[in-house]
Amino acid sequence: MDEGGILRMVSAQLAVIEQVWEVRFQNREDVCRWVAGIVHDEKQVLTVTSALNNWVAVSAITGQVEMKRVDFEQIARTLRW
Repeated sequence: MDEGGILRMVSAQLAVIEQVWEVRFQNREDVCRWVAGIVHDEKQVLTVTSALNNWVAVSAITGQVEMKRVDFEQIARTLRW
């Protein structure tokens, strides 16, 4: 999958997270780029976005949210490919 496809897939997954949890990533483009920077295929996109979904759910985040790079990096360190 090329980078454009990965970015579209990440964006679509973030849209689902936003809809389900009633949140809005203020820095959605940044989050998409961060994810695209560490994944190589669709399975990895789903792994990372599932972790982001869990982060939103466990943190009880609602409304507008600006994900910090440090939070993303902490989540990324826990992933196993």
